[in-house]
Amino acid sequence: MARPELRRAFGASAAQLQWTGTGYLVAVAALLVMAGRLGDRYGTCGCSASA
Repeated sequence: MARPELRRAFGASAAQLQWTGTGYLVAVAALLVMAGRLGDRYGTCGCSASA
């Protein structure tokens, strides 16, 4: 993980690092919910992301 490097580079405390991780997870969760709702509303495009 990049946390030790972030801590050294920015002089961040453990609490600050935890807040950055929490903020990232909240943003990803919100985008995941939004993408799911859009998929339910408009359906799939007929293309696949997997090869």
